Amino acid sequence: NDPSTLIIITRNKNDNTVAYRVKYDDNGKRDQHEPVHGFWVRFSDHPEVSDPEKLHKELGFFESKLAYGCYSKRMDRADEALRSTGENHLGTDDDTFLLTLHAVKSLPLTVIKGTDGKYRATAFKHGKQLAIYRIYVYAQEHKWNPIPTVKYVNIHGIDPDTGEEVIEQMDPSMI
Repeated sequence: NDPSTLIIITRNKNDNTVAYRVKYDDNGKRDQHEPVHGFWVRFSDHPEVSDPEKLHKELGFFESKLAYGCYSKRMDRADEALRSTGENHLGTDDDTFLLTLHAVKSLPLTVIKGTDGKYRATAFKHGKQLAIYRIYVYAQEHKWNPIPTVKYVNIHGIDPDTGEEVIEQMDPSMI
């Protein structure tokens, strides 16, 4: 429920969640070098703890490089093509950047600062700019292989025009 949380990834394996938050510098401005920070919220490790802030754990090296890490870059004119399919319904363009999550590299996210001062991760789906807030990964574990097989991914967003939730299922080949 932290207002700096952009998006979360949940999984069928357990309740542990990867959260991505806007990172701020000492002056309260968005960090220009690492604007988004991903980390675990380890609900399954300590179910007796009710405060999620006490359950943070940094992503491991391989998790951050291969599965759950992210990278971002400032948006420039060349990137405008990503957003050219509609009007920016959710915020201003003065503090906009692109965000890529390793878990769903094929989903280009644009992070924008809304008129309310809150950052949102957005993506164009079906001709609309949706506020994406959750990604659910369903994967099958294997006894013989430590790397699970992803069966599908659900992208959860809010349509800014109607306020309705939109869920799109992605096939693993699209990820």
